This record gives sequence, C-alpha cells and structure tokens, in this order.
Amino acid sequence: MRWFWLFILGLVVVTGGLYALRVRTKTVVLPIAPPPIAVAAVPQETIKPDVIPPVVAEPEPEEEKSVQREVREELEVGEEEQEVEEVIEPVMVEEVVEEVANETTHETIEDVVGLIEEVAVEEPTAGVVQEEIVIQEEPEEEPKPVPTFEHLGDGSIRIFASDTIVTGTGTQPDPFVLDWVTLRAIERVFNPKKGKDELPAWLDVLNGKYVKIKGNTLVPVIATTTRELLVMQNPWDGCCIGIPPSPYDAIEVELDHDVDFGSSAVGYGVVEGVFILDPYVVDGWVLGLYMIEQASYRSGEGVPFPDF
Repeated sequence: MRWFWLFILGLVVVTGGLYALRVRTKTVVLPIAPPPIAVAAVPQETIKPDVIPPVVAEPEPEEEKSVQREVREELEVGEEEQEVEEVIEPVMVEEVVEEVANETTHETIEDVVGLIEEVAVEEPTAGVVQEEIVIQEEPEEEPKPVPTFEHLGDGSIRIFASDTIVTGTGTQPDPFVLDWVTLRAIERVFNPKKGKDELPAWLDVLNGKYVKIKGNTLVPVIATTTRELLVMQNPWDGCCIGIPPSPYDAIEVELDHDVDFGSSAVGYGVVEGVFILDPYVVDGWVLGLYMIEQASYRSGEGVPFPDF
C-alpha cells in the first residue's frame, strides 16, 4: 500500500513540475522601456524662391523714334490741311508706317510720304466716296377732323354734340328751328380762356340762314317802340329777378320793324330772321356769340304783348 501512495505522490510531483515548466515558458518578461530622449528642434533653413529680374525692354534707337514721330506729325498735318480725294485703307497705312519704322534706310520724310502715295495709287480701295444716307421721315398725317353734324335727307341737320336735330331747310319759308340745347352745346368746345378757340363746323351751316327760335325777351330800355331786344333761354328782368344770360344761351335780335312792348321790359315770344355767327371775345372772355338780323317778333301765349 505504501508503494502505491509513493507512486501517486511521484505522479503528482511530476505533474506539478510539468505544469510549472509550462507556465514559465508562456510568461514573457517585457523589458522596461527607457524614458524618451528630448530631441532639440533644428531650425530649417527658409528657402526663398529665385527672383526673376524683370525684363527691361531695350530703348529704341533715337533714330527710329524720330522717324516714327516725324511720320505721325506728317500724317496729322496731311489730314487736317489737305483734302484727300481717294481713301486709303487704315490697314495699308499701318503696314507702311510699320515698315518705315522697322527700316532705317530712309533718310528723309519725303521718302516715307512718297512710299505711302505709291501704295495708294497702286491699290485704290473700292468705295472711295461714301455718301451719307439721310432718311427723310415722312410727315405724320394730320388726324382727320371728327364730323360734328350730319345732313339728313329732308334738309335738316343732326348735331352730334347735343344729340339734337335742327329741322327745316334754312330758307325764309322753311327756316331752321333752333333750340337752346343745341346752341349751348358749343360751351364745352369753345372757351378761349382755356385755349379752346375753334367753333364747331355745324355753326357755319347755320350762319347766314333763316332760323326760328322761342325764348324769353328783354328790351334794353322801356320805350314806346323798339327794334332791338334780347331773346334768352331763361327769364330775366335785367336786374334782380330771373337768371342772367350767358353768351351761349342768349341772342341779340335786330327787328326789321318797330314793336311796342308797352310798360313791361320782359316777355316771351318767337323770333324769326337771319342767323349771324359773330363771336365777341375780350381778353379770352366770351361776351357775345349769336345775332339774328332782319327779324320779326311774335309774342307767345299768355304774354300781354301786342301782336304786330
């Protein structure tokens, strides 16, 4: 039994020795690294790029400068004082000047000018004279005047400004029948104070024709008889009652016979006669426009004026 335990003990010892040997072979002892050595920084030498010196152009010989200067002066004098009959292309002149500038064999300016003239004679350019083209603008057409009236088939007239029709033919047996709306229509187009000094064309059609119109009347003075009166759109007593007339709604009337208006200066009636267009303007102010001459007067209904 003792040999058995000795054998076991020997196996344990052998096994422990083998194990210790094995662990030892795996354990590696690393050497301790020495501390780092400080290395002083070595300044690097700054490398400067090679500086290329600028290329200095060699001065031109004084002889070439003087030749070029004289050529330029001669050309400028020739352009100002002489009339050139034939045009030389600029390219050709530059070539000659360059050739002269490069060659120093010419001794005088006359040789240079002669060379330029030879080139101009040998190779004349195609369009020698260029005529200036002047485009004449066509005058603007004046706008056609807008018609202000229209003749109707029966002799009457349509007035566009007032949208009215003046009936009749303008003769003594069949006078034009006027109304105040038609006569006042020119107030919008005739106002010399505002630069509107042209009368509408339809008034020329009435001018010199026989007309008839109804309206309120006013005699200038109270007299037994009179041949002058004012016919108006609105009633007015000449002072305070009624509406004072304007040149557009009043007509001066010259009768061809005496009429007795009694003791009243105002009335209402019908006037017939020759229509006269007679603008009376002072400093832009319209003081009168219409007249009726060779007129007859007939009082209207309800007016206590005697008939003649």
